[in-house]
Amino acid sequence: MLKPVILIVDDERPYVDLLGELLEKYGMEAHTAYDAGDALFRIRATKPDLILMDLKMPQMDGLSLIDRLRSEQEWQKIPIVVVSARTGKEYQEAALEAGANRFLAKPFSSAELIEVLTEFVATTA
Repeated sequence: MLKPVILIVDDERPYVDLLGELLEKYGMEAHTAYDAGDALFRIRATKPDLILMDLKMPQMDGLSLIDRLRSEQEWQKIPIVVVSARTGKEYQEAALEAGANRFLAKPFSSAELIEVLTEFVATTA
């Protein structure tokens, strides 16, 4: 069975590294991007099964990136889970309206993350 490919898009490098290690532990292949431009490059290169994305990033925010991804036919069906410390209802609604599939508030437990991920991808864990 092939490992699910997950792209993590967040500008907080220590968080991204920790999350990547967690996903690898659960049998997933983790790739990272630290801003929207890098994310677009990585999406083309890795063809992820799912994208974990923060809302607050330099250059282009998460909502704009979601909008961009949903406007491209080849990327429209990639599940997007927004992971953000911005937990107000307005942020959750904005993310879902932009095209995110789920919203996960930071901080979250590894069990919560894996539960959300398994809704969208088959894991080997």
